[in-house]
Amino acid sequence: MQLMRLASFTQGLIMDELKFASKCLGFAIALLILMQIKVKDSTIEQHVESSLINTKVSHFVNRVAHGGVKLIKDGYGFAKESFLEWKNYDGSRSSEDTKSSATAADVSEDDGVKMRWQLVAEDTIASTKDKALDSAVEISDKATKIYESNLEAVRKIERLEKKTHSELELSSENEERAETR
Repeated sequence: MQLMRLASFTQGLIMDELKFASKCLGFAIALLILMQIKVKDSTIEQHVESSLINTKVSHFVNRVAHGGVKLIKDGYGFAKESFLEWKNYDGSRSSEDTKSSATAADVSEDDGVKMRWQLVAEDTIASTKDKALDSAVEISDKATKIYESNLEAVRKIERLEKKTHSELELSSENEERAETR
């Protein structure tokens, strides 16, 4: 008995999910068809795409993204170059030091300094990468917020245009009615 209740319950859930999925599919298809309506020489979809691409905000977001990428590349290149310089540091001494013979203690001390410089260089590279990535993410987040606020403003303007258009149509209809009386 309980097994039958469970089966009918799961069937109800599956049917609800199928109904929801079919509604979403229908909405998406209707939207796709409506976006293909031609207005003047191009479709509504092309008008929306060109208006979004040609806004000041999209140009700003594009410049910010390019700046973030340049920051990461330059920061990484500088850190890598510095690391390679430090890594290839051979502890060269002045001409007076080279005249005297180096002892085993001096050689091991130079190796220790070189190892410390390598560790410092690796830490510098890691922190530079992290800072550059954090800055790029922060810039990207700000640009996304600006884009979203611009998109919201565009939607508000479209709603106002529709409202104004419908009010103009109503007023013109009222004027025509008044003239026919």
